[in-house]
Amino acid sequence: MRNIRMNEQKVNEILHNWLDKNGEWVIDKYGSIEKVEEIVVNCVSLSQAWFNTQNKKEFSFEISLYDKDGAIVETLHGVTEDNLPSMMFDIIVSKSDNYSKLSLMKYKYVSGNKQTDLVGELEIS
Repeated sequence: MRNIRMNEQKVNEILHNWLDKNGEWVIDKYGSIEKVEEIVVNCVSLSQAWFNTQNKKEFSFEISLYDKDGAIVETLHGVTEDNLPSMMFDIIVSKSDNYSKLSLMKYKYVSGNKQTDLVGELEIS
């Protein structure tokens, strides 16, 4: 029960912060505040699912963003369990025309070489 309240609080925080910063045009784009909230809920849930299986102390995380042709066009560093849901939400609602997919990657450096592994992917439409 505590986890549900924490998720609700996180969803409300992400949504209100985003709306304060970017305006309410997203509600018109998706037709209702409920649909926008559903996107945020899915971002929070997916982020938790991805991070719950990871050793967060051993790895760092980044998001790879892919263009419509499937090539990586941008990499966002400094991804954490706390900021991933809001990053995903922003990408989905305001940058979906630019990207076709996002991937959460974990990485660490071993003997000076970067080793990466895929944590999860999300198709953006």
